[in-house]
Amino acid sequence: MHMRKNALPRKFLNTALLSLLLSAAALAPTIPAASASDLASKTTASNTAQPDGEALPADAAPLPGTCGDEFKPIVGGDAWAYWKLTCSGGWITMSGWVDDLNADGKCAYVRGEFNDKTFVAKNCPATSPKTNFSWSRPGRFANGYLYVR
Repeated sequence: MHMRKNALPRKFLNTALLSLLLSAAALAPTIPAASASDLASKTTASNTAQPDGEALPADAAPLPGTCGDEFKPIVGGDAWAYWKLTCSGGWITMSGWVDDLNADGKCAYVRGEFNDKTFVAKNCPATSPKTNFSWSRPGRFANGYLYVR
């Protein structure tokens, strides 16, 4: 086989082209076709409840975030939590845990607010294991709160 000077072998070019095509396909936006059952199954959590209708405590400040953000808030010595925001296919997922630290009769809550829905995870008493949660909704932004009530 005779190759021109400075020419790349065909096998290398084919491999490079395939790699480029696969990279482009991975970056292409996807629009999921969601049925009602898909929407219902996107939100799973242990000990998850809809908002109780009560206003947030005055000291509960929102922690706004988007894809890739992580939060590790602490409320005094009473509660702590962790959550991460991830995005895929036009959906944002807020997943993590909340833990009550003080046996004072109060509970620790994480609240996740999305464009169209709000979720709450509760943990108490202090001797119980952490409460895990994972909520997904369409969009790219969410507000998280950690508070004690």
